[in-house]
Amino acid sequence: MYAMYRNIGKRTTAGLLALALLLLQAGALGAQPFVQLHTTSGGMYACEGLPMAVVAFPNMQLKGQGRWVASHPDVLKVEGNVVALQPKQAGTSIQLTYELRLNDGTVLDSTITLAARTTAKVAIEQQGDRLVVVGKDGHPAPRVYQWLVNGKIVLDHRNAPFEHPQKDSYYSLSVLNDSGCTTPTFFVVE
Repeated sequence: MYAMYRNIGKRTTAGLLALALLLLQAGALGAQPFVQLHTTSGGMYACEGLPMAVVAFPNMQLKGQGRWVASHPDVLKVEGNVVALQPKQAGTSIQLTYELRLNDGTVLDSTITLAARTTAKVAIEQQGDRLVVVGKDGHPAPRVYQWLVNGKIVLDHRNAPFEHPQKDSYYSLSVLNDSGCTTPTFFVVE
């Protein structure tokens, strides 16, 4: 604040009013971060093997140029205020930085660290006249899942085998595991 005040000049009424105006503006800007970072996962995590994005929403009151500093091997693409990534291995961390260079040369940055979580490894099997969800690759069958038929949620078919599936229908699951990751799984009854 001293540097801002020093640039205003002497302690005159006009100078003090200008200082008050600067303090109000700084307070208003301080109430809002210079950037908000949002993930398509809804949290500070990424799901192993599934693509996701992190979007930067810079404070529009600040004038400058923003960019992602993202050199992690799991980053697929950086375009504008969006960085797309797909974690290859659970248990790793992905660190991304958004940088905003203001017109006056000041550089602001914000770093986000995403933990790569395990996704459910599941499959749909037909056993007689029903479809069941099974774990694969040594993973247990999920406890929480929702059936979809031809892309539409079937409300009365959750967390249990699907009885009497129809021929020529496309069955899929929305599986939520303990780490909060949803894994798409598909099956066609022929």
